[in-house]
Amino acid sequence: MIIVHLTLWCWFIALAVMTLWSYWLVPTSAMAEWWQAVVYILAPATTVASGLVMLKEYGLRSLPGKIFLTITLGIAGWWVGEILWTYYELIAKTDPFPSLADLFYLVGYIPLCGGLLWELQFLRHKTRKPLPYTTRLLLVLLGILFSGVALYFGVVQAIKPDYSVLENVVAMIYGVADIALVIMGLVVIIVTIEMRGGKFVWPWWWFLFGLLCTFVADIGFAMFTKQYETKYAFYKPTLDTLWIVAYLGMAYGLARFGWLIQSARASIVTSSKRTTLEGR
Repeated sequence: MIIVHLTLWCWFIALAVMTLWSYWLVPTSAMAEWWQAVVYILAPATTVASGLVMLKEYGLRSLPGKIFLTITLGIAGWWVGEILWTYYELIAKTDPFPSLADLFYLVGYIPLCGGLLWELQFLRHKTRKPLPYTTRLLLVLLGILFSGVALYFGVVQAIKPDYSVLENVVAMIYGVADIALVIMGLVVIIVTIEMRGGKFVWPWWWFLFGLLCTFVADIGFAMFTKQYETKYAFYKPTLDTLWIVAYLGMAYGLARFGWLIQSARASIVTSSKRTTLEGR
């Protein structure tokens, strides 16, 4: 187990070094764009791989396994979108917005939000004590604030006079998808806090941290699209780094779920063997 932990952290460090080098240290070098593309594809691939490893531990017949399969499918949609976006931008040399990449990005939101809603129903049965009314109200207000930000910058401000109808529609759908993500994430946060600790709380916090980084990067892109596309100042490296951190945060959360299940099974096996030996 320790070796697996160290291997994953070494992989995260390698991706962090690649991100730092290609985006911040030598962003104008001849191979920088290709290195950026590599890390941008490997980050979501790591998240999908973590989801598949966790599914192996849970099994597809179990309810948690089905839930996390749905969530992993959503992230896989984003991964395919990243691959297609890279192809259009670096190989085909065409504007990737709007394109088939956007279709996979947006379709990915459906199983992701659906999986979070499904997980909510599952966690409700494990809730130990409901939060006080004032705390719930504060979190709801926070959710309304984030949703309002997504509505304004992701939907209203996404409409550009120089964009085609299709471009404006796709841009606004991204804003609506982020609002749905905020609502689902907020509800899972409330239920997670209500669980009052436990080993399975921290993996959720890591996963939700990844979703938060995704939301911030999405809103940042909606606010500074032109600066991002023209690679003005630090807009592109900042937003891309946030998206990469988001994928890695979700990857670590999913990996921790798998480790906890694996550890629990090992403990059961050890306990069973000990009981058998004592019986002899």
